[in-house]
Amino acid sequence: MLKSWIQDIQEKTSDMSGRKKVSYVVTYYWYHVLIAMTVIALVVLFLSHLLLRKDPEFTCVVVNQSMNDTWEKNVEEEFSKELGVSVDSVVVDPDYHFSYDNVKLEGVNESSYEKFFLKWQYGELDAVILPESFYQHCVKMSGRFFEVDKMDTGKMKIYEDNGNYTAVVLEEDYNGERLLLAFPSSGKHKETCGKFLSFIKNIQKQGGSNNED
Repeated sequence: MLKSWIQDIQEKTSDMSGRKKVSYVVTYYWYHVLIAMTVIALVVLFLSHLLLRKDPEFTCVVVNQSMNDTWEKNVEEEFSKELGVSVDSVVVDPDYHFSYDNVKLEGVNESSYEKFFLKWQYGELDAVILPESFYQHCVKMSGRFFEVDKMDTGKMKIYEDNGNYTAVVLEEDYNGERLLLAFPSSGKHKETCGKFLSFIKNIQKQGGSNNED
């Protein structure tokens, strides 16, 4: 398209002086130039976003939990300091509320279910805080978790799944079931997972809580 515009301009302005050519283009082709400049600007913007975008150093999502307003922000700020990275490099996302199996929720964004498993598939989930029933649902969906028995769990209770130690218990009875912290095996930051577990262990030791009263 751009090539045909240039050829058309060259043909129609072949006998004109330089000033008249500029005047002709401005008068009759200004919208063509505007479209071309817009397309170029969009391409440059897209490429710069693609090339400069930096993946988070660590991502933790929270499934079907009511969070304190500031809890996730405090975790992002404090854990990023511990890692020595910028605060936007650590993501704690509590916006995952959806139905599954016999758990039926009303007024939630069910698309976050597909978002959750897409992130899992592409290795974009490092940690998950989740109810035991959803842990079992993930296993049923062929999801696998890193074993935590070689991590620094301290006095935290370790969750056993068919002889494998794949999560820690954050709360024994939260809305009628155990609340777990687990690390999907597709995650790309296994070493950071161990650091996050130690971080959460210290929060619990200090009496911190992630849910609303």
